[in-house]
Order: sequence, then C-alpha cells, then structure tokens
Amino acid sequence: SLMSVKFAFQPIVDVVECEVYSYEALMRGPNGELPAQLFRGLSPAALVALDQEGWCAAIATASRLGATTLLNLNASPSALVTGSVISRLQ
Repeated sequence: SLMSVKFAFQPIVDVVECEVYSYEALMRGPNGELPAQLFRGLSPAALVALDQEGWCAAIATASRLGATTLLNLNASPSALVTGSVISRLQ
C-alpha cells in the first residue's frame, strides 16, 4: 500500500557549478525494498494507481522537507498514458 511506501531523494549534481541541481524521488518499501519488489504481483491497474499516487506522495514529501530544487519523478509508460495524469498532479 502507498501508506508504507517511502522515498529516497538522490541528489543530481551540476558538477560545473558544484551544486545540487535537482533530486530524483526513488520509491522504496518500508524495509528499503526496491520498486521491482514493490510492483511484483500487482495488476496493471494497481501498478498505474501506485505509480500515480507515488508521484503525489513524492511531491508532498519533497515539499514537506523544504526542497527548493527541481524534482525528478520516475514513471511507468502505462501510468503516463492514462487520462488522469494531469488531474492527479494538480
């Protein structure tokens, strides 16, 4: 469930400017499980829902942490082609 999902924020560094340019939000399970482990056994619809809900949770977490850089979100192709992508992020 999304309630037990956490995010690791990997800094993306501009090596010329020597500063963090953005963060990549990496979904993790409650015990550090990688996405492949979290997604295993999910139906296609459940995978899309978890992916989309994860975007919103990652944005909320980054905001709560006071992130001021860009935020990179990973997405499955099927989650991007559904009609509700924009409405979920608004």
